[in-house]
Amino acid sequence: MDKHADLLEIWTQIEREVYCEENPLGRIGWRDDDAQTSYYTANVTSKDAKFVDDFCQSKKISPLNTRLFKNDDGSFELKICSQQKSASMAYLGDHEF
Repeated sequence: MDKHADLLEIWTQIEREVYCEENPLGRIGWRDDDAQTSYYTANVTSKDAKFVDDFCQSKKISPLNTRLFKNDDGSFELKICSQQKSASMAYLGDHEF
Protein backbone atom coordinates (compact mmCIF):
# COMPACT_ATOMS: atom_id res chain seq x y z
CA MET A 1 0.00 0.00 0.00
CA ASP A 2 1.33 3.46 -0.79
CA LYS A 3 1.64 6.31 1.70
CA HIS A 4 -1.48 8.08 0.41
CA ALA A 5 -3.58 4.94 0.80
CA ASP A 6 -2.22 4.41 4.33
CA LEU A 7 -3.18 7.97 5.32
CA LEU A 8 -6.62 7.58 3.77
CA GLU A 9 -7.17 4.38 5.75
CA ILE A 10 -6.16 6.11 9.00
CA TRP A 11 -8.42 9.07 8.22
CA THR A 12 -11.34 6.74 7.54
CA GLN A 13 -10.86 5.24 11.01
CA ILE A 14 -10.77 8.57 12.90
CA GLU A 15 -12.92 10.93 10.81
CA ARG A 16 -16.05 10.53 12.96
CA GLU A 17 -14.17 11.28 16.19
CA VAL A 18 -12.54 14.39 14.71
CA TYR A 19 -15.81 16.05 13.70
CA CYS A 20 -18.31 14.52 16.12
CA GLU A 21 -20.06 16.94 18.47
CA GLU A 22 -22.12 14.28 20.25
CA ASN A 23 -21.26 13.14 23.76
CA PRO A 24 -18.93 11.68 24.80
CA LEU A 25 -16.81 12.57 21.75
CA GLY A 26 -17.83 16.23 21.76
CA ARG A 27 -16.73 16.95 25.33
CA ILE A 28 -13.39 16.83 27.09
CA GLY A 29 -13.67 15.34 30.55
CA TRP A 30 -14.44 12.08 32.34
CA ARG A 31 -16.35 9.12 30.94
CA ASP A 32 -18.44 9.10 34.11
CA ASP A 33 -19.50 12.66 33.13
CA ASP A 34 -20.31 11.57 29.55
CA ALA A 35 -17.12 13.01 28.07
CA GLN A 36 -13.69 11.77 26.96
CA THR A 37 -10.01 12.54 27.19
CA SER A 38 -6.91 11.20 25.47
CA TYR A 39 -4.91 11.16 28.70
CA TYR A 40 -6.84 8.18 30.11
CA THR A 41 -8.37 5.07 28.63
CA ALA A 42 -12.17 5.11 28.35
CA ASN A 43 -12.61 2.92 31.45
CA VAL A 44 -10.80 5.36 33.80
CA THR A 45 -13.16 7.31 36.04
CA SER A 46 -12.49 10.60 37.79
CA LYS A 47 -12.13 8.61 41.05
CA ASP A 48 -9.48 6.39 39.41
CA ALA A 49 -7.58 9.44 38.18
CA LYS A 50 -7.65 11.00 41.64
CA PHE A 51 -6.26 7.77 43.12
CA VAL A 52 -3.41 7.69 40.58
CA ASP A 53 -2.77 11.41 41.06
CA ASP A 54 -2.35 10.77 44.79
CA PHE A 55 0.18 8.06 43.92
CA CYS A 56 2.02 10.45 41.58
CA GLN A 57 2.17 13.10 44.28
CA SER A 58 3.60 10.57 46.77
CA LYS A 59 6.35 9.65 44.28
CA LYS A 60 6.91 13.25 43.11
CA ILE A 61 5.84 12.36 39.56
CA SER A 62 4.46 15.20 37.49
CA PRO A 63 1.32 14.04 35.67
CA LEU A 64 1.90 16.51 32.81
CA ASN A 65 3.57 14.02 30.45
CA THR A 66 1.68 10.88 31.40
CA ARG A 67 -1.02 8.65 29.98
CA LEU A 68 -3.06 6.36 32.23
CA PHE A 69 -4.32 2.92 31.23
CA LYS A 70 -6.68 0.84 33.36
CA ASN A 71 -6.28 -2.90 32.88
CA ASP A 72 -9.12 -5.43 32.88
CA ASP A 73 -8.03 -6.65 36.33
CA GLY A 74 -8.43 -3.11 37.77
CA SER A 75 -4.71 -2.37 37.95
CA PHE A 76 -3.26 0.73 36.31
CA GLU A 77 -0.40 1.34 33.93
CA LEU A 78 1.06 4.85 33.92
CA LYS A 79 3.15 5.75 30.89
CA ILE A 80 5.62 8.57 31.46
CA CYS A 81 7.18 10.51 28.62
CA SER A 82 10.67 11.70 29.39
CA GLN A 83 13.60 12.92 27.37
CA GLN A 84 16.09 11.25 29.66
CA LYS A 85 16.31 8.24 31.92
CA SER A 86 18.38 8.44 35.07
CA ALA A 87 19.02 6.50 38.25
CA SER A 88 16.89 9.04 40.11
CA MET A 89 13.78 7.58 38.45
CA ALA A 90 13.20 5.18 41.32
CA TYR A 91 9.46 5.20 40.66
CA LEU A 92 9.86 3.01 37.54
CA GLY A 93 8.49 -0.49 37.99
CA ASP A 94 5.53 -2.08 39.75
CA HIS A 95 4.06 -0.50 42.90
CA GLU A 96 1.42 -1.27 45.52
CA PHE A 97 -0.48 1.82 46.65
